[in-house]
Amino acid sequence: MQCDIYYATESQDQYGKIDKSWGIDSTSPCSFYTIGDKSNDDNFSFEDKKFYKLETMLYGRFQKDPRKGSDGSLHPLSHVLVTNIRGSNCNDETFFIETNGNYEGKPTIFEIKTCQPFVGPFGTVEYYKIQLERSDTQELNDLVAC
Repeated sequence: MQCDIYYATESQDQYGKIDKSWGIDSTSPCSFYTIGDKSNDDNFSFEDKKFYKLETMLYGRFQKDPRKGSDGSLHPLSHVLVTNIRGSNCNDETFFIETNGNYEGKPTIFEIKTCQPFVGPFGTVEYYKIQLERSDTQELNDLVAC
């Protein structure tokens, strides 16, 4: 799997309000899964046989620290977004897509809630355990590019 990672740059307007502008920094190898009870999935199907269920929490891993930008700078978790989670190359299907509203059909944007390094038996970081949560604001979807 791969995903796109966005980082925020902050600026202030003339009244001191903080504005975040988001830009894609890198595409990173990753692996994500959901923890959910599949026994109740029939309750989310309707007559059109589409499946309406919103995945709000994902768990997985990154090979490198997702807080670290391509320039080597370390960003706080509140300045990192993950989106466009797909198969291993650019043409693969995106796995988590918004199913209704203004952003229907666009990749879901996730915020990183936890990022914990997994240290192997020889004292080196082997990967980073990640918990993602669906962002309340999805309007950054028009920035998603492969």
